[in-house]
Amino acid sequence: EKRRHVIGTLCGGIGIVANLLLCTFKMLAGVISGSVAVMADGLNNLSDAASSLVTLLGFRLAAEKPDKHHPFGHGRIEYLTGLCVAAMVALMGVDMARDSLDRLLHPIRIEGGLIPILVLAAAIPVKLLLYRMNRRIGRKIESEALGATAADCLTDAAASTVTMLCLLLGRLTALPLDGICGIALALLILYSALQVAKSTLDPLLGQPPKASFVKRIADITAEYPEILGIHDLIVHDYGPGRRMISLHAEVRSDSDLIAAHDAIDNLENRLMEQLGCHAVIHMDPLAVDDRVLMQTSERLKQLVREVDPSLSVHDVRLVQGPTHVNLIFDLLLRSDQLTEAQAEADVKEAIKHAMPGYRAVMHVERSYLYDGIKDGESK
Repeated sequence: EKRRHVIGTLCGGIGIVANLLLCTFKMLAGVISGSVAVMADGLNNLSDAASSLVTLLGFRLAAEKPDKHHPFGHGRIEYLTGLCVAAMVALMGVDMARDSLDRLLHPIRIEGGLIPILVLAAAIPVKLLLYRMNRRIGRKIESEALGATAADCLTDAAASTVTMLCLLLGRLTALPLDGICGIALALLILYSALQVAKSTLDPLLGQPPKASFVKRIADITAEYPEILGIHDLIVHDYGPGRRMISLHAEVRSDSDLIAAHDAIDNLENRLMEQLGCHAVIHMDPLAVDDRVLMQTSERLKQLVREVDPSLSVHDVRLVQGPTHVNLIFDLLLRSDQLTEAQAEADVKEAIKHAMPGYRAVMHVERSYLYDGIKDGESK
């Protein structure tokens, strides 16, 4: 965690210095040439410097230790800083659009020789290097704020490229390319701001964990022969490096309780050591020696998959009655294309026709793993 904070702070510091230098040179080139697009590009770099400052501050605040008011730490502040970056980029896009529209309605001839073109040409590789740095490090330390900064850097490189091309072509035509270029850049910047806002809002609102993360949990769990399968996996994200997970682990109903509990304890410790996650695991007994139950369970799973591939079942039980058998189970819905009521009605209808003598008693629940493993299926 301390190393992550240092790396994030270093990236923020590099971003501030680089963007302030780019802003200074572009503003001078814009004044010399009289190009609103060049000056807007320079102001955009000033906004980027402020964004890097916000990112740096976010890393500092997110590193604060948990306290009595925030027992899960302050990691989500990093997501909020990414949202602030998006807001600043959007404001800059609106301001650029206004100035560019004015230049489009009242065009002037752009002068200044090769100076603004050379400045923009030098700025492009700098921005691409900043993009590569923020993107690689952001992925390595799982930082949404650095990911937002990387996206902004790529947009800036594209903006400088378009501005430079318009300056070159402006010498060959009387069209108000400066204003047209400025509006195009403003729209590009506004689109980038929306993408950045989405990437930082998603973890705040609660998004499914990445498939690779879920697979690591499944792979670690698979190393314990006492655990037959897992379901109802939920990942709670309180910021980078601050995840809590809960899941249900299936164990043999006739297994030694102490041995099964020991395996669960060991699994919780492994998840903390390898993934940095606090884990809460609930044990579900599975009567693997009950031949009728296991055969009925397999038949039910196949039937449910035929109804809809996004459906699965777990915690299957049988209660024998004088006129029918109650087939009790949890129905897991992994798609947003079906409603709970529709899924329940379809499965009940299928059981009624394919499994006479059984009456379905189900609890329908939605999966939290839309992009992960097929939750609810045993080994």
